[in-house]
Amino acid sequence: MLEATVEEIAAETDNRVVGLVMGSDSDLKTMRHAADALKDLGVKCDVQVRSAHRSPDYLFEYANEAEGKGLALIIAGAGGAAHLPGMTASKTIVPVIGVPVVATPLRGVDALLSIMQMPAEVGVATVGIGPAGADRAARFAASILALENDALRARLAAGRPDLPPGRPGKNQFRARKVVVLAERGPQHEVLRHASGHFEKLGVLHDFRVVGETVTDLELSRAVAKDEDEGAAAFIAGSDQGIGLACRVARATLLPVLAVPIVTGQVASIDRFVQPFMEMPPGVATFAIGRPGAINAALFAATFLSPPVSPLRDSLKKMREEQERRVRAMNEHLPR
Repeated sequence: MLEATVEEIAAETDNRVVGLVMGSDSDLKTMRHAADALKDLGVKCDVQVRSAHRSPDYLFEYANEAEGKGLALIIAGAGGAAHLPGMTASKTIVPVIGVPVVATPLRGVDALLSIMQMPAEVGVATVGIGPAGADRAARFAASILALENDALRARLAAGRPDLPPGRPGKNQFRARKVVVLAERGPQHEVLRHASGHFEKLGVLHDFRVVGETVTDLELSRAVAKDEDEGAAAFIAGSDQGIGLACRVARATLLPVLAVPIVTGQVASIDRFVQPFMEMPPGVATFAIGRPGAINAALFAATFLSPPVSPLRDSLKKMREEQERRVRAMNEHLPR
């Protein structure tokens, strides 16, 4: 645990501190990779142990105080049932990135599916499994912070030799637009749920079908054009899992939010899960289908909203309405 308080760290780092929370100190062997990556990028973090099951009130205290203490984002690592990221997200408006930790013979796949399959309106951005996932979580968090930090964006660019030549090391436009991408027109039926929430919140966004046969070069040029026109983030949905999102992430420094779209039953869990093990820097996934589209939109809207802003107020009102709807369900139960 850091000796300095979050407030002291924030005072020294332009108020951009990432919370790093785990359910046990045994998770540190995984989560230290996130801490190390953040340190390498010049991003300060506050490290805590708070268990969702053994100390729920202690966790809720952390989550409830996160925004007021200046945490910009939270990276939460957990294995097995992996409830820590979701429970943290349910108690704070601060965006939460979940890291699946290997803690059972299922090699972290149980944690991956548990974290990503959050219900609609309470989303967690989920990265790959284990130490590599922790590193990716840090870099995904940094891609968000870099929207308002050109020096951080340049450091991210320096560590991305895979980027196409000519991609900028700074975000000149201080953009606030989210670009929603699909491979095929029918995928809009799912992704329209993201567009619908952006419309409710007044978030500027575009929707575009890139086509199933688009080449990497064509996609890279389209992504570059979106950046030049003010894109701040991408949501990419595909019925081929997270493949489109990964391709977009390889062409940009901006955060990419994946929405896997599944029609029918998954024929092979192993084949479905494999791409999640190899996610490139800058991409995180959300739940399958409609819940994922909604959660990706709300996650993007949250990190684009300043702590004191009408947009942040609207997001908090949505949270309050969620609780009212759940409470109202009891009125219809048999007595």
